[in-house]
Formats: sequence, structure tokens, C-alpha cells
Amino acid sequence: AARPGQTVVVEGDRIVSVGDAPVVPAPGDRFIDLAGRTLMPGLVTTHFHSTYDDIAILPAPLGLEKPPVYLGLVAAKNLQCALRSGFTSVVSAGGINDDIDPQCKRAIEDGVIEGPRLVAGGRGLDIVGGYQDTEKWWWELGNQGSCRFCNGPDEFRHAVRDEIRRGVEMIKLFPSGGHGVEEALETLTFSREELRAAVDSAHQRGARVR
Repeated sequence: AARPGQTVVVEGDRIVSVGDAPVVPAPGDRFIDLAGRTLMPGLVTTHFHSTYDDIAILPAPLGLEKPPVYLGLVAAKNLQCALRSGFTSVVSAGGINDDIDPQCKRAIEDGVIEGPRLVAGGRGLDIVGGYQDTEKWWWELGNQGSCRFCNGPDEFRHAVRDEIRRGVEMIKLFPSGGHGVEEALETLTFSREELRAAVDSAHQRGARVR
């Protein structure tokens, strides 16, 4: 429960005490009077799409709706908005071609843009003919936007390794339906060998899978 009249003491990047006893700042200390506001731990959102900007479910073509530089600026705006809304960490739920998440992560860490801690994502991996790959003619033009299609365990291993090489830390897979699409949740489109190859390749390199 919230507690009124508390004093929080921070040294470096650590909270060293929380209590109701007043603390007299020492010379050189920074004192912030919250004046009735609420202080709370940073929030974490575990499903964040940095480039999404006023889109509905399954827009066409996702990840290609604007040029890459434009989407990079959208990502910077959304990351700043997340931080200013109290989210000090965000976990990507998928990005697009052009490595926007990994590049934004680097820009945040280098102080180029303002944003939260970012677990960077990349393109979602699916099979040819999977639930992401239905009547989307624009992918035949060469840029698959937010998706990357693979067939067989070896292609999944290569794709995972390449995404991680580009700075992706959270590999997104689309092995079944159940997320805003017609296919039922029980519909598994990956073979178990493909799924195992993708997961093992990610874990071998310290990345996670969603």
C-alpha cells in the first residue's frame, strides 16, 4: 500500500533507505520535494512495438507502412513516451527489417535519444505458407517488413543467428494461430524440428524467444 510522508535516499544507482524519518541533506546532496506526488518503481512492459503508430490489427503491409527513417523517428518518439509514462524497461514484441530496435537501443545507451532500457526485437519468424504468409503480394517485392520466412531447421538456425548478429535480443516466432488471426490456437504450423532449431540457436547465443 502507498505510504505518505516517506523519504527515499539514493546513492549512485542504488536506493539505500526508505522511511518516515526526515533526512537532512548533506552539502552537495540533491534534494527533490515531490510535493504530494507519488514515487513508485519503474514499470516494465513486456509487449512493446516501437514503430507502431496508430495502426489497427494486421495492417497492410506491416513494417512497410512508412519509410525506414520515418519509422525510426516514430520509434524514438514512442520510446521517449514510454519512459516519460513511467516505463523504465520495455521488451520488444517484434520489430521490422532495417534493425530499428537494436539501433534505438544503442542510441539510448549512447545518450543520443531518451528512452527506457530496451530488450531489442527483430522480424518475426514464420514458415512459407504460415499464418503470417497469406495473400500478402507485397512481400514478393523483396522487403518482408516485419516478417522473415524460413523453411526447415537449417533456415531457422540461419535466420536466428542473423537476427542476433544484427543486435536482436528477443527472437519472435509465429508457430501457431491464436493472436488476431483466423487459425485456432491449437494450429501448429512449424514442425517441432524447426521450432527446436530456432529456440536452441537463440539460447546458444544468450537471446530469448517469444
